[in-house]
Amino acid sequence: DVGPIALFCRDAGGRVTIVEVKRVRAVAAAVEQVVRYREQVERDPELAPARAVVVAPDFAPQARALALTRDVELIALDVAALRAEAEENALRLF
Repeated sequence: DVGPIALFCRDAGGRVTIVEVKRVRAVAAAVEQVVRYREQVERDPELAPARAVVVAPDFAPQARALALTRDVELIALDVAALRAEAEENALRLF
């Protein structure tokens, strides 16, 4: 069973990209989760091949190892830098 995808996008080349975002250290389960999402998406031949990406502040060694074997991209997110930038630019909705 597959739940909701964090982000379902297309990259600059038009390739479907599934992104799972974690607020804390990502573990192997996060990689497995995005792989399940990708498998579900790729059932539609028009959407395949899809990219799978996990974004998190840090990654457990098991997550890194699994990502290598499952063709999942890992992107480290510097939360402190993003917060500082947001405060500096005073990003507000209202």
